[in-house]
Amino acid sequence: MDDIVIIIPAYKPERTIMMEFIKKVKNKFTKIVVIDDGSGKEYTDFFKELQNNGIVVLKHYINFGKGRGIKTAFNYVLNNYSNITGVVTADCDGQHYVEDIIKCAEKLREDPKKLVIGYRNFDEKQVPFKSRFGNKLTRTIFGAFVGIKIIDTQSGLRAFGTKTMETFLRTTGERYEYETNMLIDCKEKDIQIAEVPISTVYIQNNKGTHLNPIKDSIAIYQIFAKYIISSLSSFMLDIILYAA
Repeated sequence: MDDIVIIIPAYKPERTIMMEFIKKVKNKFTKIVVIDDGSGKEYTDFFKELQNNGIVVLKHYINFGKGRGIKTAFNYVLNNYSNITGVVTADCDGQHYVEDIIKCAEKLREDPKKLVIGYRNFDEKQVPFKSRFGNKLTRTIFGAFVGIKIIDTQSGLRAFGTKTMETFLRTTGERYEYETNMLIDCKEKDIQIAEVPISTVYIQNNKGTHLNPIKDSIAIYQIFAKYIISSLSSFMLDIILYAA
C-alpha cells in the first residue's frame, strides 16, 4: 500500500519481536516511520539496522512519551509525504497483526475524515486480568462522562487521514493520556469514530509494554476529572448568563 504510512513508536523494544514485526509490515507497506523515543545508546545499532533496511527512524534524545512520539511522526509525515490517504499507528511489541493493520487502512480509505480504531475483545481467555479490568473500567467511565461509547479506548492501532492528523497535532498530552485526549477532541471537533474488530494478542502476558499501570492510569483519569469540571463550569456559566 503506497498511500498509507505506518507509524511505530518504540521505547526500548524487544529487539527480536519488533524486527520480525517490521519485516512483516514491510511486505505490505512501502512507507514505515519508527520513532526511537529515547531508547538510549544500547539501541543505536538496532535502529541503525532499521534505517539500513529502508525504514525512516526519527529520534528523541530522551524519552518524551508515546504521545509526543506520535506527534513527532505526524509532523514528519505531513511535511514529507504528499498524495497519501493517511497513516496507521501500531505498537512495536507484536500485539498487532499485519492483517489487522490492513483492515484499519482499508476502513480509513472509505472515509479519511474519520478516526479509525481497531478494537480488541477483552472477554477472551488470554487477556490478562489487569488489562481486562482496566480497559472495561475506562470504557465505562469514558462513556458515562464524555458521552462517547467506544469498545476499546486504549487501542494503539488507529488510522488517521491527513486532516485528522493536523487536528491531533494540537491535541495535548505527551504520554499514554494523549490517545485519550484524542477521543475527547473527537467529541469537541465533531470527528466521527469508526471501529474495526482486530485480534486480541498478549505476548508473554504483555511483558513488552512500558505502560505504568498506576502513573499512566492516574494521568488518564485526571483527564476525565478535568473534562467533567470544565463541562460543569460551562453549564453553570450558561445558567448564570441566562438568569442575568
